[in-house]
Parts: sequence; C-alpha cells; structure tokens
Amino acid sequence: MYLFSRRAQAANGKFGEAVPWALEAAAAAAGAGGLPISTWLSILSPDVGGIGWSILAESIAQLHEATLKYQASAEFHAAVAKGAGLMTAPPVDVLAQILHGGPTADGPPALATVVRGTATPGHLASALAAGVELAQAVTSITGQSSIFLRNVTGDFGGVAWITGAASASAVDEANAKLAADASWLTLVDKAGAHFRGDTQSQMLQRLG
Repeated sequence: MYLFSRRAQAANGKFGEAVPWALEAAAAAAGAGGLPISTWLSILSPDVGGIGWSILAESIAQLHEATLKYQASAEFHAAVAKGAGLMTAPPVDVLAQILHGGPTADGPPALATVVRGTATPGHLASALAAGVELAQAVTSITGQSSIFLRNVTGDFGGVAWITGAASASAVDEANAKLAADASWLTLVDKAGAHFRGDTQSQMLQRLG
C-alpha cells in the first residue's frame, strides 16, 4: 500500500483563508480522482502554517489513474486557482510505501504524530528493519496504530513513522507510556545508528 502526501505552507496572515480553501481543493480532487483525500493541519510544531493532503492507494498505478483524472478536471483547477496567493511556495509531493501497519477500520485518526528521518548511507537495509521494529514497539506499548513508510519519491532513504490518536489526551497517554518504558528508550538508542541525526524531525498534525 502507498501513501501520497502533498505539503504546503500558508502565507503569513493567510492561514484562516487557506484552511477552507485546502478542504475545498481536496474535495474537488477526490471527486474527480475517485480516491478519498485527508487534509491535515500542523499544530504545536515547527511547521507553523503547514497544510498537508494525503491519499492512500493500493498501488502506484491506482494513484496515477486518480491523478490523471483530477488533472483533467476543470472543477479541480478552478479550486486550485482560488488558492493563488495563499501559500508561500508551490507544494511539495512525496510518495511513500507502507512497510508496516496500515489504515484502520475507523478511518483517519483525529491526530497524528509524524516522525521523519533518513537512513545513514550504507545502512538502508538495517534502517528499514529498525523502522519496522520501532513501529511494532509503539503499537505494543501504547496500543495505538503506528505505520512505517519508506520514500519512493522525495529524499532517497527517507522514512516516516505515523502514529494515530483519537484525541490529544490519547497522545498524552501514549507519550507517557513510551517515556516510562525502558525497553522503548533502549530500542530508540539502538536504532539511532542507522539514521542521520541531521534529518530527523517530529510534528503533530490535526485532521482538517
């Protein structure tokens, strides 16, 4: 399974206008392409004003077909045009393959913690193995669904962990459980050798 993500940054003072526009553009693209699109807003994170869209698909072929459909849609292009001046720069796209975990029957979570990193050169295989182990541990310790992905496009060797939560209180509970679990801290330290320290980031996103 694959996750396509598109991220953009709202211009200073334009966030209030950008959010409803982002939802409108997502609805137009989903209506034309036939695949559900989730809109995400960065909160309490360095990515201030960040807006993202995500699509889950079984294959690259399915994503490509949906892309061709919405790119041919006049309604979609009209919706995109309404966003002129609301963003600081063109959006950035990343396609990732899910190596562990997947969507739940409840649909997208209300909140998602996203951790990104990049494998150290020469450590890709071990980084991917460590990434799966970390995701499994998060689910085992917290009870929350955690997926692990590797980049297909974007930074080579890029990976991500996405852990969903039903509420902010659930995020608090998960963080407390991880911090109190010595085996988790040891596992994180052990995995660190497989990832570049200058590329790691962590953010919290809210479903729009």
